[in-house]
Amino acid sequence: TSSYVAALVVAAGITTGANSVFAQGNWYADNIVASNSVTVKSNLIVGVSTATGACAVAEGMFSSANGAYSHAEGGSIANGAYSHAEGCSTASATKSHSEGQGTSVYSGTAAHGEGDYTTASGSASHAEGEQTTASGTYSHAEGVATEASGYASHAAGMSAHATNSYTYVWSDGTSVSSTTTKQYSVYATGGIRLMGGATVIVCGGDVSTGSFTNMP
Repeated sequence: TSSYVAALVVAAGITTGANSVFAQGNWYADNIVASNSVTVKSNLIVGVSTATGACAVAEGMFSSANGAYSHAEGGSIANGAYSHAEGCSTASATKSHSEGQGTSVYSGTAAHGEGDYTTASGSASHAEGEQTTASGTYSHAEGVATEASGYASHAAGMSAHATNSYTYVWSDGTSVSSTTTKQYSVYATGGIRLMGGATVIVCGGDVSTGSFTNMP
């Protein structure tokens, strides 16, 4: 049968056999080895960490799980309910996920930030890479120093800024921004190649400079 205790404090570690171990209160442990399963009805703290949210889990050095049902690991902070933070990052929004050095998800429900000092603050936004920011709802910023602040916008490459709604901006490192909604912008110093078709069709505008070479 399974063992049951009101609270369990472990200094060195606990090893279980075929049965499960349950803890109703806070569970503090430096190490857990289980061959079957471990169930904690309140909080689980592994290492030098803090778990204050209901049913929260904190592990690693100086992690803090403050939101209900949150999970923090590797020196991270999970403040939002159902949030997950790992690798020295902060997840403050509800259902948010942050991972990587200095990554922050401080607002925006169900936002996801990953990489190095990225920020995802728009609802259902995604920021990845290095120093990228996705602040628009349903926005996506990737690469290096990109910004997606428009609704359902996408910024990629380096130094691309999708500041208008429903826009896509890609840059090779030259700072370039969208200028209106529903716009597709590409800045490529080495040129743009469109391959796979016999014909290049341009609709809704004129091609005043440059040239096209059809590729098979």
